[in-house]
Amino acid sequence: DVMFYGPLKRCPLCNGWMECTGKEYKCTGTYSEWGSCIFTTKEDQRKPEPLKLPEGLELDPTAKQ
Repeated sequence: DVMFYGPLKRCPLCNGWMECTGKEYKCTGTYSEWGSCIFTTKEDQRKPEPLKLPEGLELDPTAKQ
């Protein structure tokens, strides 16, 4: 998902990481040590900048094919 469409924005409620579950986008963050964030959405919210690859991956000759 990330490689094809770009990185997801962080959760608007708790600033946690969003993940694609196949049907929806779900937050994996927490509100506190006792409560998980329950934010989900069907619309992907992407960052406008492209995905940043690690330096070792960018220099790999197979990445240029």
